[in-house]
Amino acid sequence: MFQVDLWGNKKEVVLDKRRSPERREKIRQSQLGHKMSEKTREALRRGREKQKGSGHWHWRGGRWLDKRGYVRIWMPNHPRANKNYVLEHAVVMEKYLGRRLKPKEGVHHKNGIKTDNRLENLALVVNETHFGKVYCPKCHREFLIK
Repeated sequence: MFQVDLWGNKKEVVLDKRRSPERREKIRQSQLGHKMSEKTREALRRGREKQKGSGHWHWRGGRWLDKRGYVRIWMPNHPRANKNYVLEHAVVMEKYLGRRLKPKEGVHHKNGIKTDNRLENLALVVNETHFGKVYCPKCHREFLIK
């Protein structure tokens, strides 16, 4: 059964959503002659590669501020990468130490400013000692972190 649209084109109307095996084979045979050339395949592959990393339209240099206030940098092959991004202060400390951080190690910002990732402002801490009495340089008070 055929239906004619406004421009006079005939379209086949499928009453039953399931196609017969003969009809599926006929469609498959009609699509066999439409193979992509190697040139087209290569162009599509290059187009997809451009959309990743620095080729993506929303790329901002590989650094961004997460909602907790920490700077994250693009490092997809890092073992601590979360969605291809790693905390910048952890990477700075790893470069200084010359090794990866151990699972129980963390990095603390001495002055409390999460975007200040200078080595002088970072301290290597073990998770057990990271919490406790802390002095805040902004309000000049000591408080307890639990």
